[in-house]
Amino acid sequence: MVTTTATAPRPSPASTGGSERAGGPTPILTRDTDPDGPLRIEGLVLDERDQPVAGAEVWLSSSPTRTVKAESDGSFAFDKLLGRTYSVGARSGALIGGPVSTRVAADAEPVVIRLRPGATLTVTVHDAGAGAPIAGATVTLSAMTEPTATTDAAGVATFVGVADGWTAVTATAPGYASAAGTTVIGKTQRTAELALTLRTGVAVSGIVVDDRGGPVAGAKVWARDASSWDYGSGDRGAVTSAADGTFTIAAVAPGSYRLQGTDETHAPGQSELVTVAADHATTGVKVVLAAAARITGTVFSADGAPAPYATIKVSSTEWST
Repeated sequence: MVTTTATAPRPSPASTGGSERAGGPTPILTRDTDPDGPLRIEGLVLDERDQPVAGAEVWLSSSPTRTVKAESDGSFAFDKLLGRTYSVGARSGALIGGPVSTRVAADAEPVVIRLRPGATLTVTVHDAGAGAPIAGATVTLSAMTEPTATTDAAGVATFVGVADGWTAVTATAPGYASAAGTTVIGKTQRTAELALTLRTGVAVSGIVVDDRGGPVAGAKVWARDASSWDYGSGDRGAVTSAADGTFTIAAVAPGSYRLQGTDETHAPGQSELVTVAADHATTGVKVVLAAAARITGTVFSADGAPAPYATIKVSSTEWST
């Protein structure tokens, strides 16, 4: 059994700059929603005795993640896919299977996912100050379908059918700042434990505006620890700006942060460095979302023919290494 203890990181003071890189603000990583494609993937979920597993939850690594239930004969299908490589996995109760990487093409063979017993992960959540267990906390795993559980009176949440390898866990509770931790589960391991401590948080509020100063409604806003290099998953606890662009994050732990924001029509943006104190709420934070640009082009293969379904990635030259 592996036991891991984790707490929310304590940000560096604003004067030190944390881990902020020189030369500009930190990058915000986003992933567009997949467009509909013409292809389809079919498969079968089997148990360790090669028997079909009816009702298994099957997930696909599209954007956003898609899930289906296996039919009575264990079969499943996803349509409207692009011709690229996807990961496919399945879960049924305490059984887990995959992920299996498969290249989707018109002549692709069906995918077979074989389930095996997964591990049981027990997560305990405590108050960082009093040390008392926190009941009613929401605990979320970083697995593709992001399963959640609620802590009981002893502050314990239990997950079954957890895959081996690295597992990241996030805990939230009213009045507390969220905390995250990781644990590693071995291939033959059947139980694991993780302890998280939550710190009392204070409210942080402000407004989301465009580059002309107008309010932006419906933007997702979250606080990113200025001492953290995790740019991709902090939006799990994001709030949404109101019609007048205002927002309030109910609980943020004392420290230094940049508040980040995204929506469907503007480029991602962020605030200046904000220092959150323990004894009072932080107000007046401004997150600016600039007008978005569009890049178009054509991808060709080495023989000059158009290359369908190529993945295009864009990054700022300010952050190239």
